[in-house]
Amino acid sequence: MEHSSMSPEQQQHQQPSSTFAAAATASRTTTTSTTTSASMASSSSTTTTSLFRSTSSIKSSQHSTTTSLFSTTRSLSSTLTGGSSSTSSSIMASSSTGVGGCGENLPPRTLARVARDVRDLVKSTPEGVRLVVDEESGMPGSLAEIVAEIEGPEDTPYHTRYFQLKLVLSTDFPSKPPRGYFLTKIYHPNVDPTTGAICVNTLKKDWTSTTSLSHVLTVIRCLLIVPFPESSLNDEAGRNFMESYEEYAKRARLLAGVHGLTRWSSAPMMMMDHADSAAS
Repeated sequence: MEHSSMSPEQQQHQQPSSTFAAAATASRTTTTSTTTSASMASSSSTTTTSLFRSTSSIKSSQHSTTTSLFSTTRSLSSTLTGGSSSTSSSIMASSSTGVGGCGENLPPRTLARVARDVRDLVKSTPEGVRLVVDEESGMPGSLAEIVAEIEGPEDTPYHTRYFQLKLVLSTDFPSKPPRGYFLTKIYHPNVDPTTGAICVNTLKKDWTSTTSLSHVLTVIRCLLIVPFPESSLNDEAGRNFMESYEEYAKRARLLAGVHGLTRWSSAPMMMMDHADSAAS
C-alpha cells in the first residue's frame, strides 16, 4: 500500500487552500446570482417603461381624436349659427348620445364626415330640399338620423305638398350607404307602403363612399318625378304606373292631399343671414 508523500504539516497547509477555493466559488456564484437579479430588474424596468410609453401614446391618440371631433363639431356650429355656444353644446350632445332612435354611437371619423355633409347642405341647399332642425338650437336633432323635407315637384301628383323623410346612418358610413325612409305616407312605386323604406340605386349598387347626403336627397326628389317600377316596393303603385298612369296619379294625389304637409315645417338654414348682418 502506498502512503501519501505529504507530511502532516503540508496537509494542514492544503486544507486552508481548499477552504479558500470553495469560498471563492461560492462568492462567484453569489456574484453571478446578483448580476442575474440585476439584469432581471433592468429588464423589468425596461418593460415597465415601454408599457408606460405605449399607454401614454394611446391616451395621446385618444385625446387627439376627441380634440379633432370637438373642433369639427364646433366649426360646424360656428358655420351654421355664427358661433352660438348653446348650439355647440347641442351638437356635441347629439353626437355623443346618438339620439334620434338609432341607439348607436357613431365613431369620430363618421361624425366628422356627416358634419361636413350637413355643412355643405346648408351652404348649397338643393332645390326643393330642406333640413329639419331643432327650433331652439337651429341644428339637426341628431347626426345619426338626418331628417329632411322634400317639396313635391311640379307636374307630378305630389305638387303643392311637402314630404318628410330621414336618412339613417350606420357606424360603417360612408363605406356603407344610409337607409332612407319616408316619414310622411306617400303612394309611390319605390316606397314601401308599410315602413316607408325607399328603394333607389343610389342607396344600393350605385353607392360610393364619396356620395354626399345632398346628392342622395336630390336623387330621392327626382324619384318623385321618374319612378322605377322595375324595383317596386309597392306593387300596386308600380302596376298602376305602368298600366294606367291616370289611376296611379289619382291615388298618389289623393294620399298626398291627406298625408302631405301643406308647407315647410322647418325654417330655412341660410348662412347669408350672418354674412349680411355682419356687412351691415
